[in-house]
Amino acid sequence: MIESSQSMAAALDSVKAILRRLSYLVLSNNYNDLGKVLPRCFESEKSFDTAKGQLIKGNGLGKGIIHAYDSSLGLGAIQTSINTLKANGSFKEVLEETEAKILAETTAQLNNYLIITN
Repeated sequence: MIESSQSMAAALDSVKAILRRLSYLVLSNNYNDLGKVLPRCFESEKSFDTAKGQLIKGNGLGKGIIHAYDSSLGLGAIQTSINTLKANGSFKEVLEETEAKILAETTAQLNNYLIITN
């Protein structure tokens, strides 16, 4: 039982880290850039746009995308981890942190641009 709990905790940590990484990459890039970096995750621009739309709505990424990113995690463990992250509020927290990070980076880039052009 302890081993099972430890492996579940490890899967939960992995899924949370992957969600954080992929959310950032999807929200801060376009398909032409990201599709080349993560070709296993998105078969087409449409699948990328769908995933980005789901993130913007706060729905996160599907287990298939997470599995394509890290196939060492089983689909069942991924789904259980997603459910746990949603239930304990971590899922929403990761998405909010990602959006805040992108906003801060965009604001800094804009400020640098304004300094350079003025």
